[in-house]
Amino acid sequence: MDPYIKQKNEVDYVCVVGGANIDIIGKCQNPMVGADSNPGEIQLSLGGVGRNVAHNLYNLGANPYLITAIGKDIYGEKLLKECKEIGINLEHSLVLDEKSGIYLAILDDQGEMITAISQMDIFKRLDTEFLHKKKSIINRAKVIVVDTNISEEAICFLIALTKEKSIPLFLDTVSIAKAAKVKPYIEAFHTIKPNLMELQFLTDRKISNTEDMKAAAAILLRKGVKEVVVSLGEAGAFYHNGESYGRMKGFDIKVKNTTGGGDAFLAGLVYGTLQRISLKEKVILALACGALTVGSYATVNNQISEESLMEFISNQEKSKEE
Repeated sequence: MDPYIKQKNEVDYVCVVGGANIDIIGKCQNPMVGADSNPGEIQLSLGGVGRNVAHNLYNLGANPYLITAIGKDIYGEKLLKECKEIGINLEHSLVLDEKSGIYLAILDDQGEMITAISQMDIFKRLDTEFLHKKKSIINRAKVIVVDTNISEEAICFLIALTKEKSIPLFLDTVSIAKAAKVKPYIEAFHTIKPNLMELQFLTDRKISNTEDMKAAAAILLRKGVKEVVVSLGEAGAFYHNGESYGRMKGFDIKVKNTTGGGDAFLAGLVYGTLQRISLKEKVILALACGALTVGSYATVNNQISEESLMEFISNQEKSKEE
């Protein structure tokens, strides 16, 4: 059996609480010209941090329950229909007579985001009153993943539940603005996945090199976080859990679309936790998930599976030896 993958228990599940929306992505064909119409390619697909994480976990063979809010509009119909076809469990989600979440992004000709607009008001309805009704489902999860699209009050409710049951709580900070919701409670999270700017915000510390990352991560570990994994984009990742730390290079792949790469990365960390492997091994899985995602035009690469992930990692390691 591959050292990264162990036997899974089909009864175990991950509870993901967060956003599910439609992604509308426009990619420029040539270097972008401001205040003008740029030729390019426009794609519409399912998105949302929570939904993307759940989708990637399903592709990896895990059993994700997604708790989100979806509107009764054409976008909501698409979300419900396609999530069901994929196999994502939405039976514990809200369906409301409101506008579904929409994320509109403009990418340059290299696939890097230039700007984006998000319509996410519907996720305010994932409040404590609703989540309390789902307490028994949440309490039996092996891992809980939360993104900061939901309210501070809802996040605090989930923190209280996971503390009571000692369930690992994973956090996707999403952005600096949204990370402000969790900064006062950061010690409650088992694993966090910030980028450099978010790490600086969470620790009030300027970061210029690897030693700075180590020191900043140590601040969060002293507060109670168990694992800090810093996403560095194409440069790879830095990890620290108090016992081991390191910086790992990213995998060599041609970037086509960076949207969704961070969500796949987090899914890799969660999946590695379900497999009970070391933090270093989890980061390898996460980097591979992220690379395979940004190497495709889709927000979630449906070619990702246990087998394809292992094959990709093996091929990358062989190419380094040659």
